[in-house]
Amino acid sequence: MTKKKTNNDRKVIYILVGVIVILIILLGAFYLKEELFDHHEENYYPNVDNNIDDMEDNQVPSKTPNDAGDEQYIGQQKALNVVLKSLKLTSKDIYDLDIELDYKFGKTVYDLDFKYQHYEYEYYVEATTGKIVKSFRELD
Repeated sequence: MTKKKTNNDRKVIYILVGVIVILIILLGAFYLKEELFDHHEENYYPNVDNNIDDMEDNQVPSKTPNDAGDEQYIGQQKALNVVLKSLKLTSKDIYDLDIELDYKFGKTVYDLDFKYQHYEYEYYVEATTGKIVKSFRELD
């Protein structure tokens, strides 16, 4: 009887160890998924060269005066070009584009919202310099 009890105890231990190993694997996979495919990625492209001087405007005025009068905005098209260049995309690649002039982070910014593949992107581009201030990417 003790031999059967010992065998049963071993089976229970093996089952518990197996369950623990499976849980560890599942937790590791979940963590890896979150690391690789984060649903909300802030500043996904932080090391972007934001030089806008070599970009084209496609028939949109490059600058419009702002409320202060002495500074000038880069325009919606250049703001979009900055973002597209950082993502290595073209305007044909994205859809549901919405661009608004807004005041956030203590500065006037272009708020660009659009979708590409299975993601929704939101970028804030400084209206006077063309630098990307903040960006987000999340699963659509």
